[in-house]
Amino acid sequence: MKNIILNISVTSSRILLVGFPVMFLCFLYLILSFTTQDSVSNTVLLHTYTPQLEHFMMSLTIIITGALLFDITEKEYKLIKK
Repeated sequence: MKNIILNISVTSSRILLVGFPVMFLCFLYLILSFTTQDSVSNTVLLHTYTPQLEHFMMSLTIIITGALLFDITEKEYKLIKK
C-alpha cells in the first residue's frame, strides 16, 4: 500500500494564515475583557460575553470550512485538468 502525503493547497493556507491570527486576537480580547471585570457578577458577564463567543466560534467555523472548500475544489480541479 502506497503512503499518500496530502498537502494543503496554497489558497487554503493563505485563508488560514490570515484568519487564524485575527481569530486569535478576537479570543484574546474576549478573555482579557472577561477576566479584567472585577466588580461585576459572573452571571452578568456570562450573559454579556456569551453572544460574542458564539460569533467568534461561528467565524472560526466559517474560516475553517472555507479553507476546506477551497482545498477540495483546487485539488479536484487539478485532477480534472490532468
